Amino acid sequence: MATIPTTDLHPILAEEIGQILANRKIRDKGAYLARLLRNQELAIHDAEPTLQLLRPLVNAMDQAIATTEPPSHSPTKRSKKSEYAFLVCVIQQLELWIGGSTEGMLEQNQQAMEIATEADDWATVAWAIGNQAHIVLERGKAEDALALQQKGLAIAREKRLPKAQWVNHLNAIAELLYERFKQPAQALEVSDEVFALLADGQFPPTALWLSFHTRGRIVFNMGKFEEGMRLWATAQNIGFDSGQTMLGIRSANDIITQLFIKGEYTVALEYARSIETPLSSGFASGTTVQLLLIIVRMLLKLNELPAAREKLLQTLQHAKAIETPLLRLQIHMALARLYLAEGDAIAGEHQATEAIAIAEHHRLPLPYRSTAVVLLGETYQAQGRLEEAEQAYQQALPSVAIAATIHRLLAELYEASGNSDAAIGHYLKTVETGGGENRMIANQQLAKIFKSQGDFQQALEYYQRYHELCRHADQERSNNRMMMLRVQYRIDQLEEQSLRERQQKEQAHTTLHATEADLNAMRIALIEHQHQVRALRTRLQAIMGTIEQEKNVAALGELRSLAQEVGDTAGGNRAQWQASLRSSNKEFHHRLLAQHPALPPALALLCDCIHSGMTADAILSVLHISPDALHKRRHRLRKALGLRPNQQLDSYLQRL
Repeated sequence: MATIPTTDLHPILAEEIGQILANRKIRDKGAYLARLLRNQELAIHDAEPTLQLLRPLVNAMDQAIATTEPPSHSPTKRSKKSEYAFLVCVIQQLELWIGGSTEGMLEQNQQAMEIATEADDWATVAWAIGNQAHIVLERGKAEDALALQQKGLAIAREKRLPKAQWVNHLNAIAELLYERFKQPAQALEVSDEVFALLADGQFPPTALWLSFHTRGRIVFNMGKFEEGMRLWATAQNIGFDSGQTMLGIRSANDIITQLFIKGEYTVALEYARSIETPLSSGFASGTTVQLLLIIVRMLLKLNELPAAREKLLQTLQHAKAIETPLLRLQIHMALARLYLAEGDAIAGEHQATEAIAIAEHHRLPLPYRSTAVVLLGETYQAQGRLEEAEQAYQQALPSVAIAATIHRLLAELYEASGNSDAAIGHYLKTVETGGGENRMIANQQLAKIFKSQGDFQQALEYYQRYHELCRHADQERSNNRMMMLRVQYRIDQLEEQSLRERQQKEQAHTTLHATEADLNAMRIALIEHQHQVRALRTRLQAIMGTIEQEKNVAALGELRSLAQEVGDTAGGNRAQWQASLRSSNKEFHHRLLAQHPALPPALALLCDCIHSGMTADAILSVLHISPDALHKRRHRLRKALGLRPNQQLDSYLQRL
């Protein structure tokens, strides 16, 4: 199927849809545009501009379907309905990709599914079911989403739809199993089924990316850090190499996020800088903004404030075209952290308050609201408003996801106000509930407090714990760096392997060209030989014409001389072209005799002629036999080679 490059898709869609809307020929052009879309690997970064062009077209097609005169079951109306349902699925998938609102999507998707079912367009039905699964998942109905994905997979198999649709449903099922149902072993089995399908054919880049990305998340959450990172790195390369920049960024986002969570800020920042070009390319997406916000947080952790401000300004530029509550909340929190790090706690307080308002208005999940409240408490603490800071921390404490961080902040607050007993209590809770940086800080501070109180035995114990955690963290950093080096080394290996394969192909092409040149030279020699034979025959006919009824001694002498010359010439030329033929078919001749050692020389010579691509006329000329003799010789050759009646002699020799 012809594919237009994704970089050219945008102008094509703009031109086509512009003509459709300008000429008001919805009934004539809608189906053509839908077919155009079906033939593309739609670039995800074209989502928002494409949506702006498609929405009015779909609305117009909806009205056109409602007013079409033919009966509802006529081929014309069924075709219109099918194309309408398909375009609805395109729009919904793009809106889901960019994180748009799902309000009203479920009803519209159900309508598209029913229309596609009436039109027997099962590919669109399966697609609509997949979209519906994503919509209900956004509403927290994981079991319904899983059932829908399984239904879509069953339809794809039953109706023998393209394997890419099987892969998409299987990947969605695998992700639901490990992320929502906490069943990584079952998810991995589904992923194994996906890769068995991938090994059996060609798939579009989006299906390949989704398969590697999903498997990376599964194995990572099973504790296989290195394998997960390798799979994500592969998914990232598939996304960038295929022009699907958003997909590449999405995989890079997972890699960098995990490094950030593990406290590997320097390594994560180095990795982020390695994909600076696609991040700066201007594609606005929620994933891009989230990744840029993580980079901002890393820069703040490393106290690189000017770089953090510059990166945050770049993030705001990307976020202008995106209106999702979660991203707006995250941006306000990033601004609050930046102002707090720069010493402007009042500006930070304003941004944290805005974030809380967004979280409450849109009823975002508790961890997001609690994180914003904690950040507000940090701005209060920086201003010396300790009671308000304590209230904010206590308000956020029910959030289990960030409980360790809240206990640590409360402990630091009580320690600063001189309440050592309360500080010790919260540091101990930090040790119980937290890990990584929180636990390290808590052990260190407990050691300092007990030392200041004269309890040196307790202080020594917590210093030892702090030392062990530091040593473990250093070892983990070293392991992570080694893992990243192994991933890079593997990529380098693959590039070297690709280079070697390319060189081998070039060498094979060179050998092929040389063989073709030898064959051409042999063909020229054969033509020259044929010309000499024709000239000798002409002379022979002239001599025969001069021979009378009685003996003509002079003519007979000349005839004997000519016969000797013909024999010498023919024999010499025959030996010459046979040697040339054998030389150009040397490997073939060896394989032929290895498989058929009892093959007579005459039949082996015929095999060389056929394998060299000589025509029947050429073979007749060089072997000096009649067509009937050639036919009989081919028949004997087939018997000698043991060919079945339905096997072609020429094809067998070419494949040998």
